[in-house]
Amino acid sequence: MPRTHLLLADDSPEVRALVGHLCKRAAIQLDSCPGVEAAWDFLQQSLPDLVLLDVQMPPLSGVELCRRIRASQGQLRSLPVALFTHWGVPDDVLAGLEAGADYVVSKDLLSNPADWQYRVTEIFRHASGLRETRSVRYPTGPVERPLMPPHSWNSIINQGFNHAVVRRIGVDVARLLARRAIRQANSAFPDCLDAAAEALVEGEPFPPDWAALIRRPVAAFHLAEALLDQMECLLGGLESSTFRATLGPLLPGPLHSGPLLSGCDKSQTLP
Repeated sequence: MPRTHLLLADDSPEVRALVGHLCKRAAIQLDSCPGVEAAWDFLQQSLPDLVLLDVQMPPLSGVELCRRIRASQGQLRSLPVALFTHWGVPDDVLAGLEAGADYVVSKDLLSNPADWQYRVTEIFRHASGLRETRSVRYPTGPVERPLMPPHSWNSIINQGFNHAVVRRIGVDVARLLARRAIRQANSAFPDCLDAAAEALVEGEPFPPDWAALIRRPVAAFHLAEALLDQMECLLGGLESSTFRATLGPLLPGPLHSGPLLSGCDKSQTLP
């Protein structure tokens, strides 16, 4: 069972009170702070398992706290951070992710306690499986059996990425997601993708020509796995189910059985 100590940084007393109620119901240990400086002071004394970070917190933005965490030393630097914001404000989401946030929790979930608890518990589970790599910290694993992608794998990734990712989160955030996925795959399996792959996703058209990035026969699997993992970090397993279904032919089995988030069914019991 993953540890579930949450630090909430949000300047709204109402939000802090509501999250406190939800955490009590879910048996999640909660500490809350009304702003960046108070949260930063807390982090100098204690490390939670996850920081849930509001973006708009005058006088300092939550993005500044995320930057401080990522620029720090020791264990604090790798502390999992989730943005607590609305997807209707894409600039806030993009700024937080570029500052180094790992996850996004939509504030819209506050209107449905079961969905909020499910999403936060899902993130705790995912965060507990993180391991450090050379550049980013994400879970991944080796291919358990030889996998040759189908002849149409490039179309499969493009179709799924355009339909389930770009349309849902926008081109700018999707571009960032693609860069993270490429780093994730190459960190776990060096030279899995072309060395210039990250730079290619900055160009047009987007999504890029995935076929041009491949060096190994199983690279399509690693890329699909990493793209799905990054999508689940941002939206969760439930909202990513369409993308998962589209990528099915590239994954080992009808549903991915590796170390990614596996909770697509709310009937499953979460720790």
